[in-house]
Amino acid sequence: MRKTVLEGWHRRVITVRTGPARFTLIEVLVAVLILGVSLTMILGILGTARARILRAESRWGREHHLTQAAEFFLLAGPDGEMPPDLFPQGFAAACQVVVAEELPVDGDQPINGWTLGRYDITVTGPDGETIGERRIEKLIDEAEDL
Repeated sequence: MRKTVLEGWHRRVITVRTGPARFTLIEVLVAVLILGVSLTMILGILGTARARILRAESRWGREHHLTQAAEFFLLAGPDGEMPPDLFPQGFAAACQVVVAEELPVDGDQPINGWTLGRYDITVTGPDGETIGERRIEKLIDEAEDL
């Protein structure tokens, strides 16, 4: 039913439904299509976010193990015995001390009993794969074996 309404000097025609609201098939199809596309996009965004979180957690875990190994070897020395609860089951760390390379002339000579050495720290996983490596240059007492 159409109804004419006067508002001031303007005339406006409005449609008033007297029965139950009915939608056409095309309106229903468009609404379902919009709903489906938005649901697909939301699921895609959530899946991508989950994958990124898992990758970030894995990277953080590797860096955390490397940092723990570096802190341990810097405190206990390269021959320190690793505590059994420092890493999860199957993980291991090793440290090798070498003379620092690419130093200027006379840079490899000890000064006042100290020389520049490098700690090569390697962390391995349960299946023997290398999780990560870290190189740290440090002044080492000349009395220690390089």
